[in-house]
Amino acid sequence: MAVDELRRVLAEFDALYSNIEQVSAPPKTTLEILEKHYDEDHWNRLLRYFLDSKEPHGFDEAVLLQFLELVEERCDGFHFDRYAVDEVDVQREVVTPNDNRADIIITYEQEWFIWIEMKVRSREGTNQTNRYVEDDYIGETLKSTFDEANRFYVYLAPDRSTADADAFVNLDWTTLIAAFQPLTQTGVREQPLQSYAQFTDFLNTVRSETSMTQHEANQQEKVELAIEYHDSISDVREAFESVVESHQENWPQRFEPYAPAGWDDNWHYHTGGKKLSFYKQTWPIADVEPGEDVSSSHSLRPYFQHVISLDQIASNQLKFKTQLTGANEDLRTKFQDYLYSDGVRTRLEEMAADIEQRKGTTIRLPERDDRKYTRFTITTYPFDWEGGEGYYRTLAQALTDHQEVGEIFNEALQEIAYERT
Repeated sequence: MAVDELRRVLAEFDALYSNIEQVSAPPKTTLEILEKHYDEDHWNRLLRYFLDSKEPHGFDEAVLLQFLELVEERCDGFHFDRYAVDEVDVQREVVTPNDNRADIIITYEQEWFIWIEMKVRSREGTNQTNRYVEDDYIGETLKSTFDEANRFYVYLAPDRSTADADAFVNLDWTTLIAAFQPLTQTGVREQPLQSYAQFTDFLNTVRSETSMTQHEANQQEKVELAIEYHDSISDVREAFESVVESHQENWPQRFEPYAPAGWDDNWHYHTGGKKLSFYKQTWPIADVEPGEDVSSSHSLRPYFQHVISLDQIASNQLKFKTQLTGANEDLRTKFQDYLYSDGVRTRLEEMAADIEQRKGTTIRLPERDDRKYTRFTITTYPFDWEGGEGYYRTLAQALTDHQEVGEIFNEALQEIAYERT
């Protein structure tokens, strides 16, 4: 695709992307953290707990009342006494002599019952709801105890999921939590804060599992946009990756026109990959060939490292690190002892203070550790790519800023070399 056409298409993409509302992912609910957000048994326990006015959740009959009003709207012939809601009984996992199991049974004396079958992700079993209707029992109680007109069945499931048995009235989770939602928005809450949090957390779990959240809708818009502009995005991405790979392979030659004083043939370097390293010929305590990977197992080697990657360029952040590697643990410990000595640490802190005076630049001096690869400084520089020129100018600035570290490396190696003679 021609560059001018790409510019036009990407400008169009950018305009559409800007119109998408940016919504962060909501915090995970407790069941999502436990990876139980689709477990019907957990939903069953929670729903029954809040429906039961005798439980110590502090909602009293409010949750049950909202549920019964929904059933009243959907079930022909169902009516209940609002002044006797506290006498309604709620049980879960009620098994009949015929081995049919009701998820939740709600009864009011011997006047009426509601048999609730819950579904989260699973589908109805073979002839399941028909078996429930045809069963002569609810638990150990004969259905004949209740007038036939006062036997009600509710199939509580995700939207578009319906029961096979005609006797079951379909109620979707989205409608249920919408009915419950006002209970979390009362001006003065009489229930304990813990119960309020548990109830809200349960509603959020149901909402997350059964309906598209605002965040998910936002993500879906982005996916559709990515599909529509896939070819243009891929074209630009491939060009981006090709350029980055070229700079990773040839960065020393590209860097030389911008290098500060002291950059000469005494510097060895490693190319290829995201993590690019360079060091002076006199630094390693071992024979090292030019261009050799600094991660190879040599006795001891301090080095500088920078990163050329898509993420670094796109974020306009150059990361520059000073590190130490080496297979000889004794030499590595001696080197660290020198760099973490009080006087040297003070010099590094003064250097860090000077670097941080530059706008947008940050530096960290990690504490000592015993890993094979040890970092002494981690510095982040802002830069503009400018075809690579901005990157290499900033890299030259980083090398200039860290001259003090190079001098400390020389001193530490000289001391170690003296001790070995």
